[in-house]
Amino acid sequence: VDVAFEAGKLGMSIEKNCVSGVAEDGAAAALKVKPGWVIRKVNGDDAPANRNAVLKMATAAMKAGQLRITFQTPLEDGIQHCTACDKFVPDGDFDGATVGLDAGPGKQVCAGCEEFGDMFG
Repeated sequence: VDVAFEAGKLGMSIEKNCVSGVAEDGAAAALKVKPGWVIRKVNGDDAPANRNAVLKMATAAMKAGQLRITFQTPLEDGIQHCTACDKFVPDGDFDGATVGLDAGPGKQVCAGCEEFGDMFG
């Protein structure tokens, strides 16, 4: 989903490259951006999973006069983004994870990735 932002405050909080919150009366809310969406590109450039880098890219784009963010969104309800495998997986895949859905977008890790990390981390 491509979203064009006007110059000014974005009205959303970011954790890594995930929207972790949307201000009720902010620009992101007006543009129908949702928590859990993943920022993939800023003005066509790949966005890393790093909050400071994403914000730096967004600031530079606004100074240049245009900010367009490409988000990856879940295709249906009951699907969330895992920050470890960088995939959208069913809510149930987070069951039993110590850093599960309660951690929130940009922090949550599915149980499969957590188990893999325990075995090989």
